Amino acid sequence: MRIAICDDEALDRIQLEETIRLLAKKEHFDCTIDAFSDAETFLESAAVVDYDMVYLDIYMDGKNGIEAAKALPPRFRGFIIFTTTSPDFALEAIDLNAVHYLIKPVTLAKLEEVYARCVDRNHTSRQEPVLEVLSERKKMAIPQETIDYIESHNKFAIIHCGVKTFKTYDNLSLMRDQLLPTLFISPHRSFIINMGYIDGFQKSRITMKDGQTIAVSRNVRDTVADAYTEYLAGLLRGKG
Repeated sequence: MRIAICDDEALDRIQLEETIRLLAKKEHFDCTIDAFSDAETFLESAAVVDYDMVYLDIYMDGKNGIEAAKALPPRFRGFIIFTTTSPDFALEAIDLNAVHYLIKPVTLAKLEEVYARCVDRNHTSRQEPVLEVLSERKKMAIPQETIDYIESHNKFAIIHCGVKTFKTYDNLSLMRDQLLPTLFISPHRSFIINMGYIDGFQKSRITMKDGQTIAVSRNVRDTVADAYTEYLAGLLRGKG
């Protein structure tokens, strides 16, 4: 597990790192911990390192913890835990989908609760496949079955879920990697479609339930047709 601690108070950083190592020993997991004294340096590292868990102090000189969380790159998929001396920012922490909001001093008992929450969220995501994206500066976990289609618009993409839509700057190919290949196809470089949202299928084009017609790129026609045939066969097997 790769963990980051960002706190401008040296004693708090050291105490938190020592307590995390006690937790790791107790729960039998390996961890690598990177400690930072300011948000800017942490964000530079988060741009290239995949952190599983990030502990952010809220009250720091320069960019504070809330601002740092909002500035995390779209590629970030880890858990956010805020540490602070005051509950003033608790509501903002909830909006950012933080796992926990810890009032200092951070004890082993508090970290055990954080660890339990992270394990529970991982278990939930395994039970119900979700697409994790950053939308409106919030980390979203969208149930894959609720997604009708995703369309790319140059620098951003729109995820259509019935009457709801989510705008994200996440890369379309990275989203495609998360999605179930038994449920989604990509007939065109700018579209990912839930096969349950298809109303009409021809080898060169797909008509969706909202009436929109999508051309199927020549180089993926056979792959898309095979995937849709297997999807329909699965539906028939389910009815049998």
